[in-house]
Amino acid sequence: MKIQLRSASVSDLDELLAIEQACFDITRRSTRRSLLNSLNSPMQQIWVATTRDKNACEVISGVMILHHHVHTLRIYSIAVCPDFRGKGVGSKLLKYAHQLAVERHYDHLSLEADQADTKLIDWYVSHGYQVITSLPNYYASGHHAVRMRQNFHHGQSTGQKTNQSTINLLVADDPTDLRLKIDNATIISAHQYLTDSHYQNIPYARVFNLCSSYKYQSSGYYVSLLAEARSHRSIPSVSTIQDFQSRSIMRSMTDEMDNLIQKAFATATAKEMSLDLYFGQSLDKRFNELATRLYRLFPSPMLRVDFVQIKGKWLVDKIAPLAMKKIDEALMPTVQELAVNFFKRKRFHQARMRNYAYDIAVLYDPEEVEPPSSLPTLKRLCKVAEQMNMYMELITRNDMDRLSEFDALFIRTTTNVNHYTYQFSRKAYAEGLVVIDDPWSILRCANKVYLAERLAQEQIATPQTWILDSTWLKGDRLGELPLPLVLKQPDSAFSKGVVKVKTYEQLKTTLQNLLKKSDLLLAQVFMPTAFDWRIGVLDRKPLFACQYHMADGHWQIVNWETKNKNNLWGAYKTFEIDDIPPVVVKTAVRAANLIGDGLYGVDIKEVDGKAYVIEVNDNPNIDLGIEDQLLKNELYRRLIQSLMTRIKVARDISRLRL
Repeated sequence: MKIQLRSASVSDLDELLAIEQACFDITRRSTRRSLLNSLNSPMQQIWVATTRDKNACEVISGVMILHHHVHTLRIYSIAVCPDFRGKGVGSKLLKYAHQLAVERHYDHLSLEADQADTKLIDWYVSHGYQVITSLPNYYASGHHAVRMRQNFHHGQSTGQKTNQSTINLLVADDPTDLRLKIDNATIISAHQYLTDSHYQNIPYARVFNLCSSYKYQSSGYYVSLLAEARSHRSIPSVSTIQDFQSRSIMRSMTDEMDNLIQKAFATATAKEMSLDLYFGQSLDKRFNELATRLYRLFPSPMLRVDFVQIKGKWLVDKIAPLAMKKIDEALMPTVQELAVNFFKRKRFHQARMRNYAYDIAVLYDPEEVEPPSSLPTLKRLCKVAEQMNMYMELITRNDMDRLSEFDALFIRTTTNVNHYTYQFSRKAYAEGLVVIDDPWSILRCANKVYLAERLAQEQIATPQTWILDSTWLKGDRLGELPLPLVLKQPDSAFSKGVVKVKTYEQLKTTLQNLLKKSDLLLAQVFMPTAFDWRIGVLDRKPLFACQYHMADGHWQIVNWETKNKNNLWGAYKTFEIDDIPPVVVKTAVRAANLIGDGLYGVDIKEVDGKAYVIEVNDNPNIDLGIEDQLLKNELYRRLIQSLMTRIKVARDISRLRL
C-alpha cells in the first residue's frame, strides 16, 4: 500500500471530522471549529496520509495535527482510520513530524498519550519517545495522560529502535587529509556524499562538513546544502556558512559576548589575533569559554576566527574553516582527543535566534530594472497598511543599521545568497524581526540543485532531471542525455542563467562554461507549453494564480535577448483559485511547504492533466494589475495580515518566555 502525505485543506474538513469521530471519544476529539482554527492558524498544521482505493480515488487514511512552539514541535494528535491500522500509516506520520522538527531545528518533539493505553505508549517508545511526566485528569476527571518527548539530537530517530544511532558522517575533500580515527563516525569524500546514491538514501545522518572551503557553490557548500535537502543534520548548516560571509552579521551575532571577547584579549599587544576552534574547543585553555560560546553561535567542526582591534575594541573580523591538512603534526594527538570526546557527546548544539517584534520595513531597490514589485505597487501596499493601522516604510540597501527600528522586514527586491538581500534577511532574523523572505527560504529557493533534490525526496513531479558535474564531460556520458535539454545555473532567476541546448556540441560547450561558476548544474528535459502556471502561496495556503505565457517568439516567459522592451514579457492572465485545476494547486502548495511557511511563487507546467513543478521562488512577483488583478487590495491586506499575525505570535512567545 502506497502512502502519500500532504497538508490538509478546508475541502478535507468533513473527512477530518469523520476520522476524529471514529478514533476519539467525545472528550478528546477535535470539533469542526477547532479543525478550522488549525487549518487557518500560522502556528498549527494538519497533515493527512492518503492512499488510493481500487478506483484510484484518494482516501484519507490518517491525520496528524501539529502545533509549532518556539523550541518544541508538538504532536497534538495522530488518528488512523480503523481500516488502515497496522499498515504503517501512523509510523509514516511520525517520521514526517521528525523530519519537520529536524529541518526547522526544534529542540524537542512532544506529545500526550493515554496513561492507561500501555500498547500505545510502547509504540511511541519504539519510535524514540520517552515518558517525561504524568498529567493527572488531563482528558477528564479520572482520565490521566503522560507527556512524552523526543530530544534532538541524541542518536535516536523516529522509525528506529531506541538502541539504533544516527549515522555520523565526516566529509572532507580528501579523506586521507583528516588523520583522525573516530569509532562512531564514517569518513568519506565530498564527491562520495554528493554523488553516491547510498548517502542520498540514508534516512538519518549527521554530516560534519570538514571541507577546506565553504565558498558559495563549491563542493563544501553543496555538502551542507544537499545534507539539508536530504533531511540530514549538517554541521555547519548552510545558514551558518552564509553567516561567515558577512562581517556585519558576525558582529551582530557576537554582540552579546562582547565582554567575554574584550576580556579574552585584554592583555594582547598585537592589533590582530586568531583563535582556532577544534570541535568546539581551543588548545589554549584560557580561551575555552570563548571557544564554546563561538561554537554555539557558529556550529562547525573546525574554525579559525580572526579578531581585529579597532579604536581600542576587539571585534570579529573573519571566520573561515580550518583545514585539517594544515594542522601541525605535533598538535594532532590533542586534536584527535578533542575529536573523540566530541563524538562521544549525545547532543550537538544548534544556534538559535530569538524572535521578537517591533514595525514593517520594505526593502526595495529603486534602480532595479525588473523588481518583484514596482514602486506604484509598493506605494499601494503602504497605503493599505496605513488603513490597517500599520506603519510601513520603504528602505534600501543603505539602511541595514536601521533594522532594529522595525517590527518586521518584507523584502521586495530580487534575492540571492551572495547578495545584500540575504544579509538583510539574516541580520533581521538574528535581531528578532519577523522576516519575509526568511534566510532559509532564500537559501533553499536560490539553489535549483537543492530544490531538485528536495522535490525528488518527496516524489513531487518535475521534468526529468539530472544533476551534472565535471565527470559528465569525460568519455561519452553526455550521450546518455536526451535532447533538447534545459541547463540551469543553481542560482538562476527570472529566466537568467537558463540555457536551452539542442545539440550535443552545444551541450558540451555550455556545460563547460557553466561549470566555471558552479561545481554542480541542473539539466532538465525541455517540456514545451504555451504558458506556465504561477501559484502564489502564503502561510501554506494558495494566495493567487496566474498564467504566464511565453514571450513572443521565445521559449521562456522572459526574453532577455529581445531589443524590443514591449516583447520582454509574455502575456498573463489571473484566475480565481477555485477555477484552477486542483492538481496544480495541490502540487504547488505541497512544493512550497517543503521550503517553509512564507511567501512563495510556484511555477508549474500542466501536461496531460499532470502538474510538473519547474521551480519554487521566494520573493515572487506581485504587481498592480497582474497578480492583484482579481483580489485587488485584498491581496495586500492578506500579506499585511500575515505579517501582523507573525508579529503578534512573536510577541506572545517572547512574553511567555519572560
